[in-house]
Amino acid sequence: LVEDLDDDGDGLDDLNETGTNVYVDESDTGTDSLNPDTDGDGVCDGANSVPPFCIAGPDSNPFGTHSADNIVLVENVQIESPIPPPNEVPGAVWEIFPALPEGLNLDSSTGIISGMPTEVSDNTTYTLWANITGFGRSTSEDLSIMVTFGITVLEDTDGDGLPDELPEDYDETLGTLTEDDDDDNDGILDTDEVLNGTNSLNPDSDGDGFCDGEVDVKDTNNELICFGGPDPFPLDQNLPLDTDGDGMPDNLSDEYIGNLIVDSDDDNDGFSDDNELECMTDPLNSTSYPVDEDGDGQCDTKNSGDELTNIEDEVRGSFGFNWVFCSTCFLILLCLLLIPLVFYRDQLILMMEDGPEPENTTSKPAFISGTGTVDDPFVLKPLKKVNPGSIHSSKEVIKIDNMSPITVEMQDFNEDVNGKRFTMYENILDESFSSRKIEVGENGEIIIQMKFDDSDNPTYAGGEFEAKIKLGKASVYLTWVVNVKPDKRKLKEAEEAEAKAAKEAEKAKAATPKEVKKQEELQRVKSRAESIDFKTIGIATSSELKSEIKEGATSLEVSDASEFNESGSAAISDSNGSSIISWSGKDGNVLTGVSGVTRIFGTASIIMVKDDLQVIKGIGPFLEEKLNALGITTYRQIANMDSKLEEQVNEAIEFFPGRIKRDQWVNQAKILLGEDVKLDKKALKKAEDLERISKNAAGIDFSVIGVADVSEIDDLQIIKGIGPFIAEKLNALGIYTFKQISKMNSELEDQVNIAIEFFPGRVKRDKWAEQAKELVKK
Repeated sequence: LVEDLDDDGDGLDDLNETGTNVYVDESDTGTDSLNPDTDGDGVCDGANSVPPFCIAGPDSNPFGTHSADNIVLVENVQIESPIPPPNEVPGAVWEIFPALPEGLNLDSSTGIISGMPTEVSDNTTYTLWANITGFGRSTSEDLSIMVTFGITVLEDTDGDGLPDELPEDYDETLGTLTEDDDDDNDGILDTDEVLNGTNSLNPDSDGDGFCDGEVDVKDTNNELICFGGPDPFPLDQNLPLDTDGDGMPDNLSDEYIGNLIVDSDDDNDGFSDDNELECMTDPLNSTSYPVDEDGDGQCDTKNSGDELTNIEDEVRGSFGFNWVFCSTCFLILLCLLLIPLVFYRDQLILMMEDGPEPENTTSKPAFISGTGTVDDPFVLKPLKKVNPGSIHSSKEVIKIDNMSPITVEMQDFNEDVNGKRFTMYENILDESFSSRKIEVGENGEIIIQMKFDDSDNPTYAGGEFEAKIKLGKASVYLTWVVNVKPDKRKLKEAEEAEAKAAKEAEKAKAATPKEVKKQEELQRVKSRAESIDFKTIGIATSSELKSEIKEGATSLEVSDASEFNESGSAAISDSNGSSIISWSGKDGNVLTGVSGVTRIFGTASIIMVKDDLQVIKGIGPFLEEKLNALGITTYRQIANMDSKLEEQVNEAIEFFPGRIKRDQWVNQAKILLGEDVKLDKKALKKAEDLERISKNAAGIDFSVIGVADVSEIDDLQIIKGIGPFIAEKLNALGIYTFKQISKMNSELEDQVNIAIEFFPGRVKRDKWAEQAKELVKK
């Protein structure tokens, strides 16, 4: 017998395929020696083709289907060199999802992307498939090769081919793009526009036609956007004034330096402003102009050289001036007349309209007492011991006359207690037609009765309701007391029904299998806190509340604030749970500028400093809860972890082995604290992908497939079609076991396919559920 030196037949020696998932060099590829396609993407790790599993490689990224490259483009700029796929696949038909940004095209025969993007797009992950028909030992077998990558299309406001802003992670030493330092092309640097308060994306911040900077700015159609300035008042649309809109301001200060020129003819009527002032016409009104019969540029009334003075022209010239003066006086007078209408409108309307008045109000039978004023309201006869849920009318029929044809509205000042129980209705109608608004007829009167309705929410416990009623704006005031007797039998029935509903609601809220599993997992994690070396990572700063605080509190006092920063965030906890708060100042032991207090917290409640750990890529909401359960709440604690602690915490929170180290939590935390460290961008991108996938778990019906955790994990890569990265994606969703996959129905297969951003129909086509059922039997 001769030992096989290439067990998976992919063209790489077993000695070189070390299985570490980290590529070092050709002698240490990190790939799996028993799997020709370590990441399951359809491209073999080595140069050999291994039907029906994968085509010949070598795979450009053997440990995942995501390309670390983020393709960065600029809107309306042609791609100079078409973008090829990461792996060439001869004879394949290429597909991509989602659709590329407008203007970009995919060549379905080569997988090459080309074109000119015409729309701005945030960094979006695209999945590219190369589909091969008749691959392998049987012509009926198909193969799909998948890769994911990001495309970003940056905005270019001024159309100069330079992006307004480059992404934070863009490496200008490797890329060819340069950030535009003048996004709106108005001649002012963006940094200076920030200081000036002008808009760096708009050459004319105030929209008055004068550019913020010195340069004329045109759009892509060569249409003028604004005249080159600089605008002396770049944030005031009304200054400088340009009456005729010719791009020349009416006036500029003597200190102005720039390209703008003062207009000598503000109204563009052909006569200079100086000339119009001499001739006493309005230089800002093109319909008011001097008369110049001989066309010498001088008005006839001022031209001594004219042989004939035209009396009619004199009148026209002077009339223009007088008309301006008279118009101004007329407008001032009109404004004075309108002031009462604008500021005292309601009072004037009330003066003109007649509403309900106590002296015009009568009742049969007569009111018990009162004069109908706010201090001495009319009193209606009380109703005693009425049945819960019943409807009653007042004994009094009330008539109010001598009114204008208005709408009389009713208001109950005790509505917060009474609800909508008290209303009114017209006496000629049935009491079922109740309302809080009644129209006054042409005869100027209404005849009404008041109504009490306890049917919507019967008062089975009994009680007394007092209505304090106001009718109209003028107004008439009434009071009416209704006493409801208790009904103990119905009260008990109602209380039992309410308790049952509350119990069912609480049960539905708390008893979901996934939530139960989550709480069990958090308790396990919390119990492992003693295994963590807090001497190395430190303990988060905490203190007790010195006194009770209420909802919405803006300051709080703790026993010792000496270790608290001047600003920050923290968790405030008691036996009923916790809330996240923040503060912006500190005065001794008092934290000031507090926000986020959502309820009362008593003395001795614990305030523990807490950072938003989800900012660290690879930490999602549940992982943050686990870390907090361990007592790890700050960036500093994570930054202090050494290699041994990374393993301790990884194990304590039941995370995938080595993930804390691979996702570089420590270095990410150090960067957040301002330390100068570097990150492996490729590994970080993978963490981002898995974090994004984990958020798709909300679309999975776990009530069908069941809930599991990492302690129950199966080797999902045994299922054909699942490689290492696909397995990680499934784990990120909360799918760990063959049993869960075996329970997938057709709808769930689609849900999972979409959630892990896999080739459409691949989960069904590869028959994951059937394979898993067989594995469960074993």
